[in-house]
Amino acid sequence: MAFASNEKFDLTRLRLSVDLSGLNPNDPLAFKSTMMNHANSKSVVASLGHIYQFDDSTGSARPKRLTEHTPEAPKHFVLEQNYPNPFNPETTISYALPYATRVQLVILNTLGQEEARLIDDWQSAGHHQATWKATEQASGIYFYRIKAGEFEEMKKMSLVR
Repeated sequence: MAFASNEKFDLTRLRLSVDLSGLNPNDPLAFKSTMMNHANSKSVVASLGHIYQFDDSTGSARPKRLTEHTPEAPKHFVLEQNYPNPFNPETTISYALPYATRVQLVILNTLGQEEARLIDDWQSAGHHQATWKATEQASGIYFYRIKAGEFEEMKKMSLVR
């Protein structure tokens, strides 16, 4: 699927749902299509290894090409230990994505309650970082969890005041 930079799209009538979960997402010929969060006029269409994002409250938008799988992309999902750890008042969390996918990165307290949502969006293949500024939180143990495609992992970190 190719898009000219001057094309406009009417998202108000778009209703698309395709389940091709058996395809290898690293295959550049794989086709996936997803409609996300129509109430906020935000959608993502992924086609032939490329991801296009539409975000326009009027219902028509120019596509923004987010990514494509590249040979330089990591071969596996990776969630690194935050640095510094222990930290005060902020820390950096690094992770790697072998292909473009939807990513959720959240901070949890010891009761499993969400303290912060650092990432909740589609991201390109490659190495990424997110910073958590814990200026309002008390000293203690916290966890950070990433969900990216089928990958999910959690690690522990310490906030020391």
